Amino acid sequence: MKIQLFGVGRLGSQIAFDCLAFLKPQELWLDDVKELSGDVLDLRHSARGLGLDTKIEAGVIEDPDYVIISAGKPRDPNTKDMGLLLDTNKKIVGDIITSKIKGNRKIIIATNPTDVLID
Repeated sequence: MKIQLFGVGRLGSQIAFDCLAFLKPQELWLDDVKELSGDVLDLRHSARGLGLDTKIEAGVIEDPDYVIISAGKPRDPNTKDMGLLLDTNKKIVGDIITSKIKGNRKIIIATNPTDVLID
């Protein structure tokens, strides 16, 4: 199984580790606006500790089995209403879907506000 993960912040890092621990993919590809070499090394170390031979890379894979999007602006202490995140995160998720995902893919979205992001 090949997994592509967009957004490697707090949630994305946890999702990446959980993918390793529970799904044991052959390949795990990470993409984010930030530099990912530290995240890749941490996950490779985790994979070795779990006894896995998973290929873990930064970038975009051509033909993933699953795409997970956890990218978006996180809620902060000044966020009074989750609806305020809707416009920003809807654009971020939409840009990823239209520019980076080719073909008909299984997409899982885990970003704020999940209850109203996709209508």
